Amino acid sequence: MAARWMDFSAVRQTFAHRAFARYTAANGLSLIGFWVQRLAVGWLAWDLSHSGFWLGTVVFAELVPVIVIGPFGGVLADRFNRVRLSLVCQSLAVVQAALLSLLSATATMTVGLLVLLTLVQGVLAGFNQPARLALVPSLVAKDNVITAVAVNAIVFNLARLVGPAIAGLMITTVGPAAAFAFNAVSYLWFIRVLVTLLTLAQEPGAGRGRVLSQIAEGVRYAAGHATIGPLLLIVATSSLFARPLTELLPGLADLVFGRGANGLAVLVSSVAFGAVAGSLWLAKRSGPQGMRGAILGALLVAGVADALTVAVQALWLAAVLLAVFGVALVILGAGTQSLIQAEVAPEMRGRVLSLNGLIIRGGPALGALVMGWAADYVGLAAPLMAGALVCGLVFLVMLRRGARLDRAAKGTAKEAAGAAPRRDLP
Repeated sequence: MAARWMDFSAVRQTFAHRAFARYTAANGLSLIGFWVQRLAVGWLAWDLSHSGFWLGTVVFAELVPVIVIGPFGGVLADRFNRVRLSLVCQSLAVVQAALLSLLSATATMTVGLLVLLTLVQGVLAGFNQPARLALVPSLVAKDNVITAVAVNAIVFNLARLVGPAIAGLMITTVGPAAAFAFNAVSYLWFIRVLVTLLTLAQEPGAGRGRVLSQIAEGVRYAAGHATIGPLLLIVATSSLFARPLTELLPGLADLVFGRGANGLAVLVSSVAFGAVAGSLWLAKRSGPQGMRGAILGALLVAGVADALTVAVQALWLAAVLLAVFGVALVILGAGTQSLIQAEVAPEMRGRVLSLNGLIIRGGPALGALVMGWAADYVGLAAPLMAGALVCGLVFLVMLRRGARLDRAAKGTAKEAAGAAPRRDLP
């Protein structure tokens, strides 16, 4: 068992693709810079305004463009060279980070300018994210796609741990301007790597039809696909009804466990630890066998862990449950993305991944908004328990649907096997 757990041959095979290895290293540094800037933006918004309204406005300014523009970014990722599109977005992101640093260093930053520049960042992310995700299969062999997506998840979660720590140190010692400058510099290596990837072969394009029609075509394709449609339903369920727990952890740490900021740090770290462990498990896999079952099981585990976390009274027990919750979230997120990458038609890849990203980004925000509103009236436990119940119900529905599809497939196979000899009879 231990030997199998330590078998990372799939990871070694994936990193044997030099383009992927260079891309992953550069992407990791840029993600650390992203998290450094994100924390610094939040701190600066509070320092400039001391207003919860403006703090929320900054978060809104970053998130909404990704949701609104993401589908258009998906069309562009299917129409144009994805490396070139990502290169343009990353170059503009350098300018945005440099402006944040300059305005902060010269004490000319205002909360209005901060919101505007954060809005620009959200717009760039909306155009860039589908292209970056759709680029991964071009960097590795088809058999390594699942491992490559899992490695990206590991890099993202490690950056989420390292970036805020660097940001906290920089903000307290040299100020937020240095944090923004760090982010600007972190993009430069990534841009250099993207330039070397410009010669990559491009997948079949989507043509030059009307943009809205192509967005609708992508939605119809995803919803009608035998594998991608159910996967997106699972992603939507977990995003709306399970993932909001992570957004509500500050209230949980204070109201349920009475431990304030220290308790919050324990809970957040537990989720991140579980996410890294789940990413490692995914990275060991070399193919899609059994992945759909693992994703469906992760939905049930996420719902159960969600419900138990708000039911227990001990912080250490909640931390263990949240680590399990983190494992389930990564399997739901990176696992579904890897299967979608393996199943989607090349000319639809950008649009389908943008739809997946829209659900993952927008679902938790909407779910947390509704659950947070309900918590003001009935407490945190009731809405979180209700979300866990929905996850359980969808699990049962999908389990029954999967069993029905399997029986139908076996029946079709038997009919085909039985019909074959009769065609040879006189």
